[in-house]
Amino acid sequence: MRSAARKGRVRPGPFSLRPVLASIVPLLATIACGGAAADSDAVKELVQREVAAVNARDMQALSLIWSQSDDIVLFDVAPPGRFQGWPAIARSFNDFFLRLSDVAMSVDKVQVSVDGSLAAATYDWTLAGTLDGRTLADHGQATALYCREKDGWRLVHAHYSPAPRGAPAAAGDSAAGGTPAAPAGGGKTAGSSTPPGG
Repeated sequence: MRSAARKGRVRPGPFSLRPVLASIVPLLATIACGGAAADSDAVKELVQREVAAVNARDMQALSLIWSQSDDIVLFDVAPPGRFQGWPAIARSFNDFFLRLSDVAMSVDKVQVSVDGSLAAATYDWTLAGTLDGRTLADHGQATALYCREKDGWRLVHAHYSPAPRGAPAAAGDSAAGGTPAAPAGGGKTAGSSTPPGG
């Protein structure tokens, strides 16, 4: 230390780094939280893209939202109710779209939680249109799981549940000005319960 002092250099003691570290730790926490907020926003955007794809009956757009993995799963109310792998899920949506016209899906109360490379979204959905020539008016809740893949967040599991019979639609349904949503292949005629994808 004497030679360093002689040359005009002073070595910092072990405690002189504390103020620097004290200012860096909150900065790193802010950056980490900003990343979580960005991931949450990205997943919310995927929910909206799925809504737009359903409303447009756009299979290509849905294929960019869903993972192409063989182990992805869609649980839907309409029988058979369980679809595994993108080919089966795509067939479910396509069959639904062939029977559906004038579709208007919306979502409300979207909540997203992110933990590393996994994210979960929950929301209320409302679906209206014409299915097999009959009026469709249905609503319920959904849970969707997303995984961060090499090309970004992808939907790996969706579970649609109808609201109990007689339950009022969410305040943000399409008639009440909610955000248009994309059903994952389901819909029911008035008095029945077919969620998106069904």
